[in-house]
Amino acid sequence: MNRQELLKEMQDNIPRAYLRQYESLREDRGIGYLTGVPGSGTLFVAKGMLLQAILGGDRVIIIDDECEYKRMLENIGIEPIYVGLGKIDPIPKDFQVLHYIMNPDTQDISKAGLAMRTFASIAGDLCDPDYDYTAGKPIWIFINDLDFRIGDFHDKIAPYIAFICGAKMSNTIVHIRDIYLDNIIDTWDKPPLYGRFLFDGLSHMTILSCDDRNMQFYKERFNIPDEALKHIRNAPPGHGLVINGKDIGIMDYKYPTDLESYMVMA
Repeated sequence: MNRQELLKEMQDNIPRAYLRQYESLREDRGIGYLTGVPGSGTLFVAKGMLLQAILGGDRVIIIDDECEYKRMLENIGIEPIYVGLGKIDPIPKDFQVLHYIMNPDTQDISKAGLAMRTFASIAGDLCDPDYDYTAGKPIWIFINDLDFRIGDFHDKIAPYIAFICGAKMSNTIVHIRDIYLDNIIDTWDKPPLYGRFLFDGLSHMTILSCDDRNMQFYKERFNIPDEALKHIRNAPPGHGLVINGKDIGIMDYKYPTDLESYMVMA
């Protein structure tokens, strides 16, 4: 299959609620947030959003310090850019896909800060007044497992997220596992407001299976009704809520395993 055929196969089989979220994010540009407990299917769901953007010809930046997208991207001919503790090269102006992953020689102790430094460097390039971010298709930034325990998150990351999303420069997808969501809750009302800052510009959420503490957080902060929350309590993989503004949809992401697009993502 060529890229257009793969894209059509995907969009024929992706749940309608999630396809609408992709289309809405692509049009509006904002922050999309994806979370769920380990084993709930968040990575596969994130790959579905990412692969659609790439096959559709959009410009995409992936910050992937867990190296979880490497195989899928190599399946469609995209080689990674290894980054470590040194300087990150400026992003080229004519890119379509940039995949940043941790250099295998970099010590694990530095991993937590690697995504943050990579994003800050890339966002700094995008925020440069000489960078023409309006050229070509929309820019998507996928951040895999952003860790809010990093002390200088507020100084190095939050201002860039605010500028990029405020200027509608990109669609920023933040993939946060449930273990990191606990850090958002813990820091919600504490200076410098790490957790609240992320949600200030939030326009779209996809929530898969969550525990009771996190469901209570969603109920109180985002007014998600109990009738909707029951769909994420101990939910099976791929089952959850897709939220676009005030619209709440139920998603059952059962993707056929005999398709070529599934083999690309698996």
